[in-house]
Amino acid sequence: EYPNHAEIGGKMYFIAPSEDSPFTIYSLDSNNDITQISDANSGFENAHKLHAFKGDLLFIAEATNGEEYLWKYEVDTQDFSVISGNGFSISGEYISFEGSSDYVFILAENTSGGISFYRYDGSPYATEFLNISASLDPDANTWEVRGFATAGDNFIFAFGGFSSSKLYAADASKAE
Repeated sequence: EYPNHAEIGGKMYFIAPSEDSPFTIYSLDSNNDITQISDANSGFENAHKLHAFKGDLLFIAEATNGEEYLWKYEVDTQDFSVISGNGFSISGEYISFEGSSDYVFILAENTSGGISFYRYDGSPYATEFLNISASLDPDANTWEVRGFATAGDNFIFAFGGFSSSKLYAADASKAE
């Protein structure tokens, strides 16, 4: 999957430069009409890694505070919002996510100063799925997660140093 486009409801969403930003979100419909979706007033910049999820568009972008967040563009209402936890933000200098048709997993710093995977299922809030710092290594860094993927109820990730990475698997449908 090419990370800077997604298809939702017969439209293709993609990233291209504009006068506002080199990473602006556009849509292309079946009539080949192009519409600019985001601009300088959208509350974010440098959007990347588009992903269609349950009829909405998810992407990573920097907010005005310089932190990266996972954002949602609600196609029906044309509103932008940040996906967060219940009462806390999911952000960092570098976050990443992978999604299937059922879940999206977000790797980010947690409220304790460590790193965690958060699970988002389309409900109002993402929940902490796995606190890597508490479960595997109190000094864990996001770069030590060598990759992760989800498909249906399966979630796998590799964690550890370059020569000592281990593969872990979990049931994506279950909370921590």
